[in-house]
Amino acid sequence: MSLRLRRTLAAGLSAALLVAVSGSLRAQDPKEKNRADASKKTDAQDRVSGVIVKVDRIESKKAASGASTDNADRREGARTLRLTINTAAVWLDWVRDQATQAGNSESPKKEAAEGANSIATKGQPKDKDTLVVVDLTPDTRVETRFRLPEDETSKGEKTPEAARKEAGESSSPGSGRRDSARPTRFSPSDLKAGLFVEVDYRHTTAQNRASRLTVIRPVPETNTTRDK
Repeated sequence: MSLRLRRTLAAGLSAALLVAVSGSLRAQDPKEKNRADASKKTDAQDRVSGVIVKVDRIESKKAASGASTDNADRREGARTLRLTINTAAVWLDWVRDQATQAGNSESPKKEAAEGANSIATKGQPKDKDTLVVVDLTPDTRVETRFRLPEDETSKGEKTPEAARKEAGESSSPGSGRRDSARPTRFSPSDLKAGLFVEVDYRHTTAQNRASRLTVIRPVPETNTTRDK
C-alpha cells in the first residue's frame, strides 16, 4: 500500500470517528434530549371528554391593542375561546339528568343551561387532576353528534336516526315523524358551561390547541321508547 493511500484512509477514518463521537455527545446532551421530547409532545394529539365548566374569550394582542379590522368576521376570528373541561363528569352520569323528550329542539343556550344544572356537572370534584384547559381558534372544527344515553364509548352519529340505526334500534313511523324536528346544532359562539364535549387537541409551548371539538347530545326518545 502506497504512502499516499495510507494517508487517505487514515484521514477518512479520523473523520468518521469524529462524526461518531460528536453524535454520541449530542445524544447525551440533556438539552438535545429535552428538545426531542418537546418535539414529540407537540406532534402528539390527545383527546379529552367531559363537561364544560367555564368559557373565557381571549382577545389576540393585536385585537386587544385596538387595531382596526375591516370586517366583523375578521374581528371575531381574532378571538380565542378558552374552555375549562371537567373530565370527572362522565357521559352516563351527565346524560341521566338531561331532557330527552322526542322532537325537543331547544335553543343552544337552554340546552347548555340544562347541562349546567345537572348533578353530574355540579356534584363532581373540580381540581387540577380533573380539569383540562383547551383553546379554540378560528381553525378549530366544531361539530354536533348524537349518542344514545347508554352509549359511553362511540364518537356519536351526525343525526339521531343514524345513532339509533348504528345501535340496531328499529324505527317506526311515529319515531320518523318526531325526528323530523331539526336537532340543535352548535357553533363556537354557542359553547357554554354545561355542555358535554369531546376535544382533540395538540399541546404546544404554552397552550392546548383544539383541532376538533364535538358537542355530544343525547338521542331524543321516540314514542316506542317511552311506551316500553
